[in-house]
Amino acid sequence: MPKYRLYIKFDINTDPVEQRYYHVRNLIKAKFGAVGAMNFGQIFENLHDWPLVQVIYFGAAENIPLEVLQAVKLGDGISTTIQQIE
Repeated sequence: MPKYRLYIKFDINTDPVEQRYYHVRNLIKAKFGAVGAMNFGQIFENLHDWPLVQVIYFGAAENIPLEVLQAVKLGDGISTTIQQIE
């Protein structure tokens, strides 16, 4: 099963409530889970970056192309970058 690293970056104007750990984790599980992602790990926050950057690792079945995962949108003011890891 391929593993991925997801970087989540919030726009400066994003409401801090939207950046809370449990809200973000549930949003990721719902949106990425809908396209077949699974085995979500813990969210890590880089407190030295502003705007806030969060990182989470997850897996997906072999038949799910990276492009499908890259097309997932979490919402306004939230950008994502996905990398496949070995």
